[in-house]
Amino acid sequence: MRLTIFADETGGTDETGGTGGTDETGGTDETGGADETGGTDDACACDYDDGSSDVFLTIGIPTMKRPNQTYLWMCLDSLFSNSDETDKNDMVIVILLSDPDPAFRENVTANISARYKPHLNSGLVQVIQVAPNYYPDLMRLARTYSQPLIRVRWRSKQNIDYAFLMKYSVNISRYYLQLEDDVTTVPGFLHKIKATVAPVERFASLAFSSLGFIGKLFHNSDLYKLADLTDGVLRGTSK
Repeated sequence: MRLTIFADETGGTDETGGTGGTDETGGTDETGGADETGGTDDACACDYDDGSSDVFLTIGIPTMKRPNQTYLWMCLDSLFSNSDETDKNDMVIVILLSDPDPAFRENVTANISARYKPHLNSGLVQVIQVAPNYYPDLMRLARTYSQPLIRVRWRSKQNIDYAFLMKYSVNISRYYLQLEDDVTTVPGFLHKIKATVAPVERFASLAFSSLGFIGKLFHNSDLYKLADLTDGVLRGTSK
């Protein structure tokens, strides 16, 4: 099922789509700052229940340094401007600083704090980051789809970033939505998502965009399993 409510602002999908992969995660961010986690499965050893949270939706957004452009502010401004106060009380936005450059992370964290301090204080926005040694060795990957190795490494890291976000987000809300930092929303997007989900009793995922993995919605109860599967594949420990 697809309902397009997100638009790619870069003019293409090559660098923003990705695949339905996933990986590992750590703790929680209670300060509104960047929580650097490198946790293991034990950090998310919990029960998974779609009905355990009063919050409807968690939105996961990884962000990396891009040449001559920062899309994150456009994405966040779109989310906030297209949501009313009731919507904001029914969702959590988790931003993953996935670029290894410490200066980039510090700059983005400072800008988020300056631009969106009320949303940080309310818990609407949470910021996390990954310890560089958390990633597996991405230099020994087999080529897939005849792509160059640099592209294979990029996609594999992207999958790990998605998975890290998913495992961090377990039990925050009833549903999880994957976004990228270069997309924008339409007015009332949360109402449209709720209207789509309401009549659907069972689903593995719902697609709210045609842009690769962007706009894919999952049950909270499936997040950890989905993330763990891809983590095992990338680390060579899948069962």
